[in-house]
Amino acid sequence: MLSRTLLDQHYHDLNRLTLAIADVLAAQAAELPCQCVQVDEANVPGNPDDAPLAAEAINCVLDAVKVQKAVHFCFGNYGGQTIQKGAWPLSSNS
Repeated sequence: MLSRTLLDQHYHDLNRLTLAIADVLAAQAAELPCQCVQVDEANVPGNPDDAPLAAEAINCVLDAVKVQKAVHFCFGNYGGQTIQKGAWPLSSNS
């Protein structure tokens, strides 16, 4: 989600920008003095085609984390208003 909100005047490539951000976040998350690190991702539920890139970036961050790990995918907000619409594709193993 973060890479989609930035004006990329350096990489000119969403994948490269996303993975560069993931590398920076991984370096920061690796040293956090906490019990759990949670990655929040609000873009993928409405844009499932971005899932492979998001998974690669999220896994880059979580691979660096030494404590409990969590991921949160946001489909709306506390008030119940839907922010994005989309469907999660069923895998062939379902």
